[in-house]
Amino acid sequence: GQSAFTPLLVCRMVQLSLRYGEALTSTPGKVAVMSEIMKTQTLLPLKIDDVMNLNTMQNADKQQVMKFLLLAARFEFLSGQSAFTPLLVCRMVQLSLRYGVCAESAAGFASYGVTVGAFLRDHDTALGLGKLALAMVDRFPGARESLPWVFSIVYGIITPWSDELLSHTLPFHKHAIHVGLSIGHNEIAMICANMYLRTALLSGYPLDKLMENMRVRSRQMLGCKKNSMNVLNLLNAPRRQFVSNLLGRSADPAKLAGEDIHADTLLKYSGEALHEHLCFVFYYLQMWLSYLFRDYTVGAEMALKFQNLIIEPLWEYRIGGLSNLTFIYGLTSCELARRETHERDKWIEIFEEALVKLEKKSIVLRRNCQHKLDLMKAEKASLFGHHAEAASLYDSAINLAAEHHFIHDQALALERAGVFYLSSDDANASRLFERSYDCYLKWGALSKAADIKECYLNF
Repeated sequence: GQSAFTPLLVCRMVQLSLRYGEALTSTPGKVAVMSEIMKTQTLLPLKIDDVMNLNTMQNADKQQVMKFLLLAARFEFLSGQSAFTPLLVCRMVQLSLRYGVCAESAAGFASYGVTVGAFLRDHDTALGLGKLALAMVDRFPGARESLPWVFSIVYGIITPWSDELLSHTLPFHKHAIHVGLSIGHNEIAMICANMYLRTALLSGYPLDKLMENMRVRSRQMLGCKKNSMNVLNLLNAPRRQFVSNLLGRSADPAKLAGEDIHADTLLKYSGEALHEHLCFVFYYLQMWLSYLFRDYTVGAEMALKFQNLIIEPLWEYRIGGLSNLTFIYGLTSCELARRETHERDKWIEIFEEALVKLEKKSIVLRRNCQHKLDLMKAEKASLFGHHAEAASLYDSAINLAAEHHFIHDQALALERAGVFYLSSDDANASRLFERSYDCYLKWGALSKAADIKECYLNF
């Protein structure tokens, strides 16, 4: 089980150090991690591509160490933990650079890319390591077994920190799922499926098709009959419920509760390792629904709960390239600043922090972020009465979302622009609401389209 995993890993690490002369600390922490990262960085060539010129690893003992380290890293990931992962992947990269590369090096370099991104915030190096890992998969036929693992890391964690459109990664996730299932690596395949579903939702994928896929993957996860897959299925439950709400299949679309998740779900798992992650997903998606359906009291509760969550570096990096959380958090805070006049300064401060974060991300993630940033800036300009600036920014947000095919964000930008014009230009507001209604329908968000019709349209 999860609780027994770490002591077992420590025991095996000690055995490894005695047998192969590769001493690894049994007390992981930030100091130990940073020390190993610095050691690894000194070994990396100035041009990461030069690693491809390294010879193939010949030392049989070191090859065994590489296999063990990869296995340990996979098991820790599947257990929902990550304390040892940076140490394990640092050692894999160190061995590859000193003794030559092998099939296991592909996963090592990919995982080290995440480590560099999380602890050093060096996104360029992380992307370079991701590309290197993909090249290693092609170089070694034996690396095919690592392909799902490598793809999930490169396309699910590292690439979202680049300007590559999220929707462009979906075919790679599908391929990784197929390969994982075909070689019997069902757990890794389902992790890839999790990446696919998350990315599809954030890309504006049609919700009806997405729900069909979610149901299939849920059955596959439960069919694995392993605790790690039960956990993964549980972590996907809020996402399934979110989509179900938007499809109009729940009694109250603003409340994240129904067939897939219930009010007592969070309490049921209180005290367990997965509780923090489950809370994270639940609070985020509930805040998103609350904003869409104007339940700002619940939105405020979710925003404040977020501030109390402790998110460790690797987990933060895994979801950090997906800017929607910062976006919804910021929009919620801005609306609360508009409505909660007695706490206006507090919510403006929270909004400004989110805006700064998104501004930094949009420098790198322009195509995925700029329309979100423009909408946040439009809301800020509207809040402070800068009407001409707000109008221009709303137009930019609408056009960029359409250009990059974020149909859900286009719908929201049109809706918010309509609200902005309600008091000054009813005809323009009506046109914007009609376009927003059409976009929500195209996305498949039937309950939200109905909400637009009821609140703003008379037909």
